Amino acid sequence: MQKDIVNFLANSPEVPVFIKSTDVSEVMKNANFLFEVLNEMVVGKENVVQVVIDNASNYIEAGRKLRIRFSSLS
Repeated sequence: MQKDIVNFLANSPEVPVFIKSTDVSEVMKNANFLFEVLNEMVVGKENVVQVVIDNASNYIEAGRKLRIRFSSLS
């Protein structure tokens, strides 16, 4: 069985940092779910300038919602 994993990493001028992986194999990965998962990871929103996501439509919609919530995102 193939697993769907979402990895969370942070990049800074010093070093990239692995934060966590989440197994999302058993959940419906619609835009609202993905938005909530990504939104939970945004800490110190003034320091976040980019979120790199998959180009599937559900991720694109989740990214759009993040840009609305956090205007600092590119």
